[in-house]
Amino acid sequence: MEVLQNEKYITMRQNSLCANDYRINMIIKNQIKGLLNLYISLVDGNADISYEVMSKHSLQELYKNKKAGYKEINKIIKSITGICSRVKKFLLKSDDIIFDMEYIFYDSLDDEIYFCYYPDDGRDAHSDIRKLIQEIILITDHTDRKAVELIYGVLNVCDSDDYYIDQIEDVLSNLELKGTEEYSDSDVTEKNYDLEYEEFEKVSENENIYSDMECDITDSKENEKPNFFNKMTRVLRGF
Repeated sequence: MEVLQNEKYITMRQNSLCANDYRINMIIKNQIKGLLNLYISLVDGNADISYEVMSKHSLQELYKNKKAGYKEINKIIKSITGICSRVKKFLLKSDDIIFDMEYIFYDSLDDEIYFCYYPDDGRDAHSDIRKLIQEIILITDHTDRKAVELIYGVLNVCDSDDYYIDQIEDVLSNLELKGTEEYSDSDVTEKNYDLEYEEFEKVSENENIYSDMECDITDSKENEKPNFFNKMTRVLRGF
């Protein structure tokens, strides 16, 4: 697949796609919330699908130099589950949605996230979403306790080969039901844990910190402020 992009459009060239494919016609005739507007044209016998991306930024670009907190992670996850549910109503498969941060776009004008729908029988939504969640972990602000619990809760669901989108929605709902009072600023603040988080990052590069963390962490002083690693352990273990 050849991909071309400018400020207004991203174009994907598909040699085997028929211009009259019902999936393309379904999207063109129906404005499905969460899917980028697309146009199809024939160039040298090939079908070009162009997606309108003006005023939009890919998640890859958006989080290149910053981290995402709970609000942003929650929005991304809800967008994933939402688009999977909506396309089914139009007899479309979620397998044809590109779940890749490079091709998922955020529009600051309407505060919405958009996906590319690209018919391709070779993709599997379950596998692609799992990989996407693993990518999102890398952009998650690990000093945000609620964001960490959310993304690892979703990853735990996606680790199963036969998970359902409904299970991801359950993770979202259950966390929201806990209420905001459990996540006050006194629990985790950047200024208190900047130094410890740097140490966390260094350790995580060399070992599986998420599965072995409990064995390596002990409190050095009885009355000392709770260590960042201990907080992370409780988060990842579900408290």
